[in-house]
Amino acid sequence: MKNIRLLFLLAILILATGIFFWPTIYRYDKVGERLLRTNRLTSKTQEYSLGSWTSHESKSREPEKLPYEERKKVTGKASINELLGRFTAEIYNGSSYNIQRFVFNITLKEKDGTIRWERIFEGMPLILMPLSSGNVNINISDCKNYGNFEWRIDEIYGYKIK
Repeated sequence: MKNIRLLFLLAILILATGIFFWPTIYRYDKVGERLLRTNRLTSKTQEYSLGSWTSHESKSREPEKLPYEERKKVTGKASINELLGRFTAEIYNGSSYNIQRFVFNITLKEKDGTIRWERIFEGMPLILMPLSSGNVNINISDCKNYGNFEWRIDEIYGYKIK
């Protein structure tokens, strides 16, 4: 009799936990300015954008290289923080792709205009949805007392929105 009472009490406790702590099928999170929801049963994630929920693509497949026409729609501006040794690019995604990865070419120049170094870096934002902006931060070395820098996006990888 004592075991049945204990099982009954445990069942009530589980039911109460479900009612008070798991009121919906979705868990909602805010990441920066983005609102995400995750299905508690399937673990599929969606992002709220432009008035509707958009499913994130599966990460089981490799992102594809954006075609030139879509790549032209991705723009940005960049800066280098000498104290932190960090390159920061603020990117606007005007394409129809969820962007997963960038390949940047950065050239650091001396004050007299000579090239100190030129390097290729890979940067990954969380996910850069179409028609949104985000930052990509890359730690760089040997950037103290530079004169100027040039940068460009060589390649962009992502998933086409269906």
